[in-house]
Amino acid sequence: MRSQYGSYMDESPVGAVSHIGVGERESILTRRSKALRALGVAIGLLVLVWLILWQVLGVQSWWIPSEAMEPAIPQGSRVVTWSLGAIERGDIVVIETSDLDIAGPTTELIKRVVAFEGETVAIENGQVLVDGDVLPEPYLPQDLSTGVPRGEIAQEVTVPTGYVYVLGDNRNRSADSRSFGPIPIDSVVANHAWVWRSGE
Repeated sequence: MRSQYGSYMDESPVGAVSHIGVGERESILTRRSKALRALGVAIGLLVLVWLILWQVLGVQSWWIPSEAMEPAIPQGSRVVTWSLGAIERGDIVVIETSDLDIAGPTTELIKRVVAFEGETVAIENGQVLVDGDVLPEPYLPQDLSTGVPRGEIAQEVTVPTGYVYVLGDNRNRSADSRSFGPIPIDSVVANHAWVWRSGE
């Protein structure tokens, strides 16, 4: 096309901007709207799942400052705990100590359940005996010996009704039922633990 000034202009210049039709614009807006709605639904579901885990299972995160549960839980680890089902022998549990006569820098302890109400616990020759039988403890190092620390309650204890007997895995570095006795099962606030960040 020749302009009034005598030069030529290309009818389809390289830098021309093509216009988006109304239908295509609505299609783009619809896709964006659907994507935003899907994102909102996903976030809502994540929040709902977290609330269920927090309220129903009591999921909590802890930093472990001591070496009492080594090697299973190294000192300085981050642990996620939750409550699910009945407490079983060998479970790692979190104990709320604020209502117990246990002196310490924290109001929670993390230990392992080794005996239940009505069972008799004794420590002999570096091993834990429950009702006279050696307690299998595959989670402990083979060379670990279980002793009775100073301030122990007794060589042999029968666990009262509604109580459990707990020990730390690192027996030489743990304050547990050997010194403060069995603890009420109602003081257990979690019976499952997962190390999500090791302190090693």
